[in-house]
Amino acid sequence: MKMKTRFSNILTPLLLAAICASAQYNAYLGNLHSHTSNSDGSGTPEQAFAYARDVAQIDFLAVTDHLEQIYYLPWKWSDTKSQADAATTDGVFIGIAGYEWSCPYTNHVNVFNTPNMVTPLSYFDWPRFYNDVLDERPAFAQFNHPGREELAHDWNNFAYVGPAVDSAFALIEVREFYQDSFYQMALDSGWHVSPVSNQDNHSADWGTKNDHRAGIWATELTREALFEAIVAGRTFSTHDKNAQIWIQIDHTPMGSRVERAPYMRLTINLFDPDEEGWSIVDVRASGGRSLFTLPPREENVDTMIVLSLTDEKWVFVRACQPDGQWIWSAPVYIEGTPLAVEEQRALPQGVSISVFPNPFNSSVRFSIDGIGTHGLAPLQVEIYDLAGRQVAEIPVGESLRAFPLDGNSENGSAQGHSPTTRQFIWQPDESLPSGVYLVRVLSGGAFTPSTRVIYLK
Repeated sequence: MKMKTRFSNILTPLLLAAICASAQYNAYLGNLHSHTSNSDGSGTPEQAFAYARDVAQIDFLAVTDHLEQIYYLPWKWSDTKSQADAATTDGVFIGIAGYEWSCPYTNHVNVFNTPNMVTPLSYFDWPRFYNDVLDERPAFAQFNHPGREELAHDWNNFAYVGPAVDSAFALIEVREFYQDSFYQMALDSGWHVSPVSNQDNHSADWGTKNDHRAGIWATELTREALFEAIVAGRTFSTHDKNAQIWIQIDHTPMGSRVERAPYMRLTINLFDPDEEGWSIVDVRASGGRSLFTLPPREENVDTMIVLSLTDEKWVFVRACQPDGQWIWSAPVYIEGTPLAVEEQRALPQGVSISVFPNPFNSSVRFSIDGIGTHGLAPLQVEIYDLAGRQVAEIPVGESLRAFPLDGNSENGSAQGHSPTTRQFIWQPDESLPSGVYLVRVLSGGAFTPSTRVIYLK
């Protein structure tokens, strides 16, 4: 069974309306890192491609034998290319020829989409190697297994070497959870790379070694379409053999760059035909920040959230299923001048506002401590969307009311709150969409600073 799903099949009509009509992609799942007996693996390229196609039934396989072991035996490289072509049937299976440059001091890199091999004389020379890759454009490269080599310092700790080299390095392997930190390090250093999970096969198990897959959102199953999608950044890393993830900000798909705006809509789609559910859905941003996590879901995720991004440079989503299998999206890159932070984050001395739970999906409690909350002083809670429109107002005395928490109150005292704590409960109207909302409290004719709350239906 082929591992592909048309993008339109996993989106609701509401979210499809946010996507350009021409942006219709299929998710293809395969493996971009494997070896044969041409270097330190098993079998032949012909056997590898046939096994991946007929037994593993993945959509594509790249045979990437070690450069230093095939460079002086050029017939091996020629055989890999010819066998990749022979195994390829558009719409059914794609064979890819590549090779792995292996430096014990800077880690390894796969190179694709070139008829030539770069010189292995760059074995210990990282700058010479990436300049050799530039000479072979439109070749593109993949950072392999970051953090794995004991002596390696991972390409000078991902020190950025300029936009030309950046444009040639499209992929980074995220095969284990610990490699998530290297993915974020690369992004924070300025690299524009998208994640994949491969198998690095050295036995005759191409595609069946484990459930790890490199995911590619492409227009069709051809080598040209796969390469276009990789260079455009539309890839994902999955530890589940048929799970898929797609994100976009406004109309900009993952892997692309979008101009910063005060309020930006993040669409998240997580799909597994086995409907295993999602125990963690975590939105990450530059600096390793978690913007928020969604509540656990027993079903596939199809949601849109409004973001207020001030100085973040990238956003991606990672998620985990109950069986511990992770998936990572490519990032969306945020460009443009950082925005002034409209939300006030410092409260006046003596005042605190807490929110629980946050995010929430049915009702939320606001607790206000300190100045202006003594006794039964009138309080009013106002809720606004990120466009500044008031969506709710909770005055004292209505069904959504405030009440004091003190020793004389019928409600008793609350652990962790002062005797002057006042609480408000908000249950949004069913018509209100999921998103980020700002809450402020009016007391004594003055407003407290606002705080954020995340509503997820």
